Order: sequence, then C-alpha cells, then structure tokens
Amino acid sequence: ALASTSSSWVDSLRHSSSSILAGRAAAAARAAADKRSSTGGPTKVTVDRTMVEALVKEHAKELSMLAPEARRTRIRELVAEHLAAQGRASLALPVSAASLRSAALGKHLDSERSVDQRLLLEWMLVLVRIMSFTGEMRTLGAAVAVNKVWKGALTRSGSTLAKKLWKWNIRFGEEIRCRGRWSYWKRLLSQHPESARRLKTLTNEDFQTCLKKGQSDPSLQEARSVIAADLPRTFAFLFAPSSAAAASASSEDLRGGALEGEGSRRSPLLLLRPPAAPETAGAAGSLSSLGLAGDGIREALERILVAVAADNPSIGYCQGLDIIAAFALSVALESGLDLPKAEAEVFTFVATSLELEYIRSWLEPPLFGLRAAAAAVAGLLQERQPRLVEHLRSEGAGMELLCLAWLQTLFSNCSPLPRASLCRIWECWLNDGTPKIFFQTALALFQQAEPALLHEPLEVISEVLRTFPPPLDAALAPEELIARAAGTKVSASCVRSAIAKAEVALRTAATTTAPSSAPAAPLQQQQQRKPQEPELLLDLDFSSTASPPRHGVGGRGGYPQSAEPPELL
Repeated sequence: ALASTSSSWVDSLRHSSSSILAGRAAAAARAAADKRSSTGGPTKVTVDRTMVEALVKEHAKELSMLAPEARRTRIRELVAEHLAAQGRASLALPVSAASLRSAALGKHLDSERSVDQRLLLEWMLVLVRIMSFTGEMRTLGAAVAVNKVWKGALTRSGSTLAKKLWKWNIRFGEEIRCRGRWSYWKRLLSQHPESARRLKTLTNEDFQTCLKKGQSDPSLQEARSVIAADLPRTFAFLFAPSSAAAASASSEDLRGGALEGEGSRRSPLLLLRPPAAPETAGAAGSLSSLGLAGDGIREALERILVAVAADNPSIGYCQGLDIIAAFALSVALESGLDLPKAEAEVFTFVATSLELEYIRSWLEPPLFGLRAAAAAVAGLLQERQPRLVEHLRSEGAGMELLCLAWLQTLFSNCSPLPRASLCRIWECWLNDGTPKIFFQTALALFQQAEPALLHEPLEVISEVLRTFPPPLDAALAPEELIARAAGTKVSASCVRSAIAKAEVALRTAATTTAPSSAPAAPLQQQQQRKPQEPELLLDLDFSSTASPPRHGVGGRGGYPQSAEPPELL
C-alpha cells in the first residue's frame, strides 16, 4: 500500500520535516529572545582574530567558492561551531540543516543528544523503517532528493544506518526495472574510490582510441586471434537454449521490458539469443527489429574485448571475459541503449570493474588469483559441509575445479541461474565492492545441492552441478538464493583471510611438487588421477585454452586459460 501511494506519503513526510525544522527554529528564537531579555541585550563574545584567520585558512577551499555574503555567513558559522566545541558562549546563529542532521545522526544510537536531535533521530528511524518496508529503489532514490536532512540520512555515504538500508534493499527489495538497471549499475560502480577514478576518466573517445590500438598493435595480435577464434564458440554456447522456457521465449521476453514475473525465470544470457520463431522476428521490441542480429552483437562484443585487451595489457584476453562482457552488453541493450553507445559504455563498465577487489587477479595469467579464490571456496565449504567435501574427494572431484568457472565468469555462464538472480548477485557485488557475494552464492549452491550429491558417482555430481534439475532449480529464484547466500555468514574479512591462506598453500604446493623435489608416491597418484580431470571439467562446462576440439557442453570444455601446465591446476 505504501509503495502504491509513495508520492502522497513522501509529500506528507516532507511537510512533517518542514514542521520539525520550523518548530526547532522557533524554539531557538524564543530561547535567544529570553536570553536577551534576561541579560538586557544580546550577548557579546570576544573573538580572537588569530582563531578566525586559522579557520579561514583551514576552510579556504570551501570559502573560495562562495559569494561574499555567503562567505561571511559561513565564517560566522565556523566560528560559532569552534566556540561551541570549546564550551564557550555561542553566537546567535541559525543552525543549518546539514549540521542538525550531523548532530542527530553522526553519533552512536546510545549517545547523549538534545531533545530536538533525539526527536529528529527517532523520526529518521521511522523513515528508514518505511523505506525498508517498501523496498523500492526508485522511491528510496527519490526520497534522498527531498531535502538536505533526508539526503544526509538516506544517502549511502550519509550514515551507517543508510548504508545498511541500501544494502538490505539491494538484497531483498523490489527488483529494479530493466530500463533503469544499467544506469543504476554505473552509479553503484562509481561509489568505490578504486573504480570511480577510472569511471570518470574513460570516455567514448578512449574507447575508440583503445579499439584502434587493439586492432593495430602487433603486441596484441595473439589476443585478437584468440578472441576471433573464441567468439564463435561463445555464441554457440549463448544461442543454445538452456531450457524449454528459453526455446519458446517470445520476442517481448527477448528484448526485456520488465523482469517481473516470468522474466525472473529467464536464462541470464537469453537477451542475446535471436528470436525463437520466424513469425516473431518482426515483432516490436525484438532483436531483429532493432538490427541486433547475432552477427551484429558478435562484432560489437569483439570490438569491446579488443578494446579491453588494449586498455589492460596485463590481462589481454582471458576466457570468461567474453561471457562477462556479453552479460553486461545484454543489460545495456535491455535498458534501451543503441548498439554503438552500448559498446562504449560496456567497455567503460568492464574496464572499470576490473579495478574492484580481486577481479583483476582472477583474469590475469597465470590465473593464480583465480585458483586461490577457488581453493578458498573449498576451505570455506570444508568448515561448513565436511561430509560433502569428503564425498567429493572420494569420487575424485577436486573441489577447487567444481567452482572455478563460476568465479571466472562471475556466475554469468551458470545456465540454470535465472537472469533476475544473476542481476541481483551482480548488484550485491557492485554495491559491496568485494567478491563476497560470489563466495556466498557458491556456498549456497553447494548447500542446496548437498542432498542430491551425497552418495552419488562422479557423473551424477557433474550433471547436477551443471543443470540443477528439479526440484533444486526452485531454490535458484532470487528471493530464495540471495536469502540462502546471506545466511552463510561469510564476511569480506573472512573471504580475504581464506584467500590469503589459499595463496600460501598454493605457493607451498607449487614448491613441493616441483619435478626436482616432488615425492614419488604423491606424484604417481596425481598422474593416475589426471585422466579423470578433463572429463570432469568438460562435464562442468569450463573454459579452455587447450587446442581443439572443445567438445564439452555447449562447446566450451577443457582447462581454464593459464600459462602454467595443467598439473598445477
């Protein structure tokens, strides 16, 4: 009910905010009048000129942008705040909305506050509760712009309470409409210092510059060759229907519209698939009617990957990056962007997201960071589901390899995963700035699949993790999956600690298994198990840099790209 009448209650709350501020100002005026009447006139305060000069110098940058009258008023406010902090008599100045908000919300909940500050805090807590109840990101974004007090209380950088509110809404709130998702993703990405700098500097001209460099630089010839060879296999995977629902999808579903209802069960990359039936090709909103046939998107994706390779020579091109870029491109197209503009924005988005924590190390050869992350998942799973880990080891299924493709593509190649669930996972990642949600999701998937994996042979294990057959697929809906992932209680610091331990273990293993010093018996055991590992990887739909043929599911099998021999994987 509140969501459907958001405009009316936002207006009423705005009037309530004005009434509170007006009442506070009236109370301050009466107190000042009473003080003047009791003392026979206004209170005179002696101000040290040196103190004023120091304050002006400290806030020179802020004051330089103000008009003369506003500058004088601001200087008086700074002096009043300084005197109040020293416990001296304050000048009779009106308190700004920003300072009132800071005094009310910038403290712990159990800190001492004046009556008006406590009233404002309690009122803001009610406002936050209402915003959590509605769970609408559009309403929350509109409420931030009501006034300065609301902005300070509800913006992500305003207070700890506001950060938790946004985090809760992103996880469990209403789904963001597809038309506004792309701009919302860019806004989430811009809130992190490490990515904000790149996001501000990269422009459409930079995309064209990187594209020309990628197409002509001799040092990138190998990356261009691998991209050109890999994209046909990528699109063979993307265009292969992942379910009966995908095969019978309508043109309206293909283009997007809203992702509510049936859209939440669409495959993550369904948007890039061509219309299923010829009679739907001319329907309004279909990919064909927009001139976005498979070849056009493939060429656009190739240009994006070549430009990213030129912008990031330490990565060049890594398999898995094509699936990430394809999913980002589908979201950009779904928002209504034309293909040329979507190309430039997806390039900026992908190049910027590489600056987020650990992502670059997952794609840089020799993929040491990716193997450490997969080993960290294995360590976390060992703590939570030791029976499952023991059974997988007894079947010869290396735990690190089971989730390697999930992490390498940020879950974009997980075909059973609904598109709405993948979008929610990425939104949690972009909001948090750490890969915590990917570890939580992997643990949640193993937890959900544990009853179907225990006591089963290797072939069944690989098939279950590849397809998540009914009734397991019911737990992949966003409301179920995100709730289960959040329930794993894995924090960002826990992820960092697990990755650090895994890195140490990998370096130690690489040293002890060198040909000159490797023990004979363990090496023989590894060689005996090696013929099983490619079979498992092919069944689980992993990427590969091995020479053709790639005969796995969807034509994408083999080992992940690495400059090191497969034995170390």
